Amino acid sequence: MAIKLQFDDGEFIDANGDSVSELEILTGEDIDAAVKPLQEKINAVQAELKKTDDGLFGGYTDYALTGVGLIALMTFIIVIVVKNAAARKESLERLHKSFSEREEESRSKIDELNRKIFALESRLRELQTEPKVPSAPQNVPPPPNVISLKKREPVYMPPPEPSLEKKYAEFVREFNALADLSGYDAKKANENFRQKYNVQSFVCTNAEMRVKSPMPPAEFGDEPNGNYWAFEVERGTFAVVPNVKAYTANLHSDQAMGEVFSSNFQTGNTYSKIRVVSPAVFSGKWTLETKGQLVLE
Repeated sequence: MAIKLQFDDGEFIDANGDSVSELEILTGEDIDAAVKPLQEKINAVQAELKKTDDGLFGGYTDYALTGVGLIALMTFIIVIVVKNAAARKESLERLHKSFSEREEESRSKIDELNRKIFALESRLRELQTEPKVPSAPQNVPPPPNVISLKKREPVYMPPPEPSLEKKYAEFVREFNALADLSGYDAKKANENFRQKYNVQSFVCTNAEMRVKSPMPPAEFGDEPNGNYWAFEVERGTFAVVPNVKAYTANLHSDQAMGEVFSSNFQTGNTYSKIRVVSPAVFSGKWTLETKGQLVLE
C-alpha cells in the first residue's frame, strides 16, 4: 500500500535527482517486496567476486611475496644511494667552502701587498723629486793608477831582536883587543872592561880531583879571580872567555878548558896569546850549553 504526499513548493528530490511536488511513501510490505530483488542481485555479485578473488590470487601468492621483497630491496638500495649522494654533496659543499675561504684569504694578502708596493713606489717618487743636498766629503780611496798624496801616520814596528851572536860580538872584540896591551895600560883596560860588561868569574871547583884517573866531569863555581870570565848576554845566558895570561896543559886538562873550548892546543906546548873566535855559552850557575872556539899562539 502506498501513501502520496502533495507539496506546493516542490522541495523534494526524487530518485533521479529531479525536483518533485509530490512524494509517494511506501509501507513495510511494499518496501520488502521492492528490496528483495536487489538483495538477491547483490548476493550474486558477491559470490562472483569471491570466485574471481580465489582464481586470481590463489596461485600467485608466492609471486606476490617475491614482488613485495624485491620492492623492499629496491627501496633499501634507493635509500642508501640517496644517503651517499647527500653525504657526498655535503662533503663537496664543505670543500667548496674551504676553497672559498682560502681564496678570500689569498686575495686579502694580495691586496695588502699591493698597498705596500704602492706606498713604496710613492715614497720612491718623493725621494727622486727632492733636491739633492751635497754630502760632506768622505775618505774615498783614490782610483787605480792614481798616487794618493794623503800623509799616512807612521806605524811603529819594533826592531827585530838581535841574535845571540850579535849581542856578544862587541864583548868578544874588546876582549881580543886586551891581548895587545901590556903594563899599566893592560891593567887599566882590564878594569874598565870588567866594569863595562859587569863581568862575573868562576873556576873549575874539582880541578884537583880531575888529576886522578878516571877523570870526573868538570864542576864549576863562583870565584872572584877565577880563570873564566862571563858576560850575561840575556837573562840566565852567559858568554864565557878564558881569563889567563898563558894557556897551559894544566888549564887545558885539569881546569877543563879543553872541554869548554875547541882549540889548536898540542900537548907539551904553552901559548902566551889567546884569541877568541866564539865564546862558550853557559846557562845558570854554571852549566855548559855550547863550546867556544880559541886560536892559540
